[in-house]
Formats: sequence, C-alpha cells, structure tokens
Amino acid sequence: MHETARLGVAGLAILLAAGTTSACSSSGSASAPTTSGSSVALSATQYRAALHNINVTETKAQHAIQQAFGSPNTRTIAKAMSRFAADQKRIAMTIGRLHPPADAIAANHDLATAFAQNAAATRTLVPKIAASRNAAAAQQFLMNAKAPQRSGHQIDAALGILKGLGYTTGS
Repeated sequence: MHETARLGVAGLAILLAAGTTSACSSSGSASAPTTSGSSVALSATQYRAALHNINVTETKAQHAIQQAFGSPNTRTIAKAMSRFAADQKRIAMTIGRLHPPADAIAANHDLATAFAQNAAATRTLVPKIAASRNAAAAQQFLMNAKAPQRSGHQIDAALGILKGLGYTTGS
C-alpha cells in the first residue's frame, strides 16, 4: 500500500499521508480460499491470494474515502469516514480469521491489530468531522490527527514484514 495512497483514517491525513493500498497486493492471482471454520494453515500461495483479495477491498475503501474529500459538505465526509471505519474493521476481522503460514503469523496478527486500531481511530474522528465548519477545516483536523497516522504506520510496518517474507509486493 503506497504511502501516498493510504489515507487510512487520518482520512485525509491518511488520505494524504499514510500508506496501505497496494502493499497487500501479491504476485499471485489465485483466488483466496475460504478459511472460516478451518484451522489449517494456508499455503504461501493461498496466503498471498488472500492478501491480494484483501488489497482489492482496501483499495475500494480508499477510493471511496478519497472521493468523499471532494465534497464541500462535512456531513458527506463524516458519513464516508464512518463507512471507511466499518470497512477497516471488516478488513481487520478478515485478516484476523486467516491462518497464515507459520512465518507470517506475527505479522498477520500485527496487520489485523493495526487495521482494527485504524477503524477505532477513524470512528473517533467522525463526530468532529461532522461538526467542522467546512470541508477545509475537516481536512485540516484530519491532517493533524495522530491516532490514524500511528495506525497507518503500524499497517505499513506489518506489510513491510510480509513483503520481506515474500507475501506482498507493495511497500
């Protein structure tokens, strides 16, 4: 997930500063297996495919939030941020349900935790965004929000480990 593409929760700060969109991408195009109810570790190929599918979901969430920042209406931005928080929570849960290969267990856990923290950080910003006097003030608020920036860095760190292990191709 590219640093310039991740706006994560700092919405715009994330939108303008963090980085998680293409790092979950993998070089394989196989479809991800269904892991619910199974405790068998995924093969490296299956895990790469699962991360790729998660990246597709994250990319859609990032595009939706980026589009919302074009709106002059703070309620529109706040609603989009609320949806983004829900997306981040779903992604965290999906990652958390994966059974990665043994060498990726810790990084997978860290990634799921970071996405959950990103969701929580985003949710806390929504009321303040909605109460902002205009879109520019909302964006400024987001640019200064520290929690989304921290979770964005944590996501990037976990993805960096997974990249080093050969499971992702992003930064």
